[in-house]
Amino acid sequence: MTEPSSSFIRENVVKDAATGDIYIPSSRRPDGTWRKPIKVKQGYVPQEEVPIYESKGAQIAKQKEKVKKTIPGAIFVDDLEREQKEKIKKTDKTEGLSKRMSEIKISTKITPEQIEADMRQKKARKLKKLLREIEQIEEKMNKNQPVEKEQIEKLKKKDDIEKELNELGIEDD
Repeated sequence: MTEPSSSFIRENVVKDAATGDIYIPSSRRPDGTWRKPIKVKQGYVPQEEVPIYESKGAQIAKQKEKVKKTIPGAIFVDDLEREQKEKIKKTDKTEGLSKRMSEIKISTKITPEQIEADMRQKKARKLKKLLREIEQIEEKMNKNQPVEKEQIEKLKKKDDIEKELNELGIEDD
């Protein structure tokens, strides 16, 4: 079906010299039937052939690279200053980090006394929090605001909590 007066444009696309139309020529399917030729609109570019989008920054960077390559032996002052500043920043970061790392002391031996002291501190924090909550409940009661049954039970435990704090050797604030 392809006429002798047609010319090849790109893969599977032909331009008819007589009419100037661009079309995809007819082809044979695997079952033996023929596909019709498909007319292609003027200016159509297939998706595979569309150039990939490049941002302005990428275009400028490419242009700079081209300029650098065209001037043999050229050393640009901007690039040297930037590289030196980056090297200084990197060395400052590594020196600061190495100082901090050397100051850190890690003990691999944890004594039972340390564990016991940590447990006492944890319990003291818990008890202090309970005392703060009790003080808030007391303030509510002084303002004649409604108080729940569980909160009243908490108020009854105030003396026990203070005794427990004193036993731990920690004064309540």
